[in-house]
Formats: sequence, structure tokens, C-alpha cells
Amino acid sequence: MSTADQVSQDEVTEVARTYFGATIRRDLDAMEACWKPGGVENIIGLGELRVPDEYRAYFQELFEALPDFEYEVIKMVTEGNRVAVHWQAKGTFTGKPYQGLKPNGRTGR
Repeated sequence: MSTADQVSQDEVTEVARTYFGATIRRDLDAMEACWKPGGVENIIGLGELRVPDEYRAYFQELFEALPDFEYEVIKMVTEGNRVAVHWQAKGTFTGKPYQGLKPNGRTGR
């Protein structure tokens, strides 16, 4: 990797902070802006989402299904060009259908 392609640890941490801050605000445009087109979000238990189309569609559906969606970053650890993030989310399923399921009024984490 050339020096021009290397990203400092501080820059990587800032991108992660920006991304998770946008997620907390449910700001799809700002979330997507943290990704290069064609990037892949890998969500454990869900799979891979290609940016922008699959990615945006998934989060749009999630935010519409959980109108009171809350997201909290508990801890971030950066090593080199990787960031591990411990987060938690919760919301009440009172909005639109999600992944083919009808709203049931339950709160999930």
C-alpha cells in the first residue's frame, strides 16, 4: 500500500465517529457518505449490504419499522485502519413492516 493510500488511525476513528453519529441521528445521507460506492456493510446475522442501494434500502426499512429507534455507541477501539465498535440499539416495532413481518408493538434490543 502506498503512503497516499494509507489512512491514519485518527482518520479511521473519525470516519467511524461520523458514521455512528449519523446512525444515531438516522441520517441516511450522512451514513452513506461514509462509504465508497460499491462498499460492503457486513452485518452479523443479516449478511452483506452493498452501498448504496442494498445498504440504504435496509436502513430505510429498519428506521421506518422502528420509529423510536435509539442507537448508542458504548466503546470504540481503533487499531491501524480497523475500528471495532461495541454498540447497542433498541426500538419499538410500531411502524411499517420489517423483513416481511408485521408490526407487533414489541420493544427489541
